Amino acid sequence: MELVLGNIAFPVGFAWGAATAAYQIEEGWNADGKGPNVWDIFTHQGGDRVFRNQTGDVACGSYTLWEEDLKCIKQLGLTHYCFSLSWSRLLPDGTTGFINQKDRDPGHAELEATHWTIESSSQPCISSSHHLQESYQEHHPDAS
Repeated sequence: MELVLGNIAFPVGFAWGAATAAYQIEEGWNADGKGPNVWDIFTHQGGDRVFRNQTGDVACGSYTLWEEDLKCIKQLGLTHYCFSLSWSRLLPDGTTGFINQKDRDPGHAELEATHWTIESSSQPCISSSHHLQESYQEHHPDAS
């Protein structure tokens, strides 16, 4: 069966998915050992830098509400979900000298989300957030 929306026809087997980015949806900007990234530092400086002095501190709350997000994915019938892992959460000091074990625990939200998407017939796609950790950028000023 072919799905037709307006003048657009989608073939049978068309993969429907969604994608999110850690900084824009996550929250928990300083939770569970996460280090600051360049956007955390930039937005917390205040002033006219960002519209209405907004930060990503709360965002959509996916760090704690991930189970609700995944229910929505299932409810929408999505077959693919791409989400990002925050480098500043995985490597809080910007180096591999310290790997945040909280992000590697079996009960961690992002790992649970991956498991759940597989169990619910959604194909997970994991990418890494492209925002550098502040400490990495301090040690590598030419990095962008």
